[in-house]
Amino acid sequence: MSEVVKPGDWISSYSPGMWQVYRVLEGYKTRDPVTGLEVTKTTVFAKRFVSQTLKKAFKEECCDLEYVKKLTGKPLRQLNALIAENHELFDQFNAYQPKSIDDLYNARISNPAMLSRRQLEALMPRDQPLSLFEITRLLDDLGLSDNTGNLTAQFVSPDFECAGGYLLYRFRGIS
Repeated sequence: MSEVVKPGDWISSYSPGMWQVYRVLEGYKTRDPVTGLEVTKTTVFAKRFVSQTLKKAFKEECCDLEYVKKLTGKPLRQLNALIAENHELFDQFNAYQPKSIDDLYNARISNPAMLSRRQLEALMPRDQPLSLFEITRLLDDLGLSDNTGNLTAQFVSPDFECAGGYLLYRFRGIS
């Protein structure tokens, strides 16, 4: 497991470049996509300062803590030198406000009653926040969750909304 990081830390992430952590969502529970079992996760939110070639490359992303490593050694020295030589660029970076990042959950569903898309969407609670486990129960209760269908029910957790240790999702639509 990667070391613990906190807002303000400089890191490398799964995307290339030099990133600064601005948020850490620690210890929320979710479902492992392979086993279906409950697991505890930490997600790191970071904004990129420069690319691998040390060119301005502002962007935001989030990823599991496992893909993050604090900058040390030569990369950290390069970063500090770049900041010392480019105050204006660093000021722009500090003023950069990352966009909200949502988490999506796409549930493959069946439609044994051959309902229209509109009828299926009417069955879903629109504004009620649900954890992944509650979504699974809902789809089971509706008879839609055999995972062999060719439709997808999409749920979104805006800005990784979390309560009670779980990400909360809202129904977005069926495709």
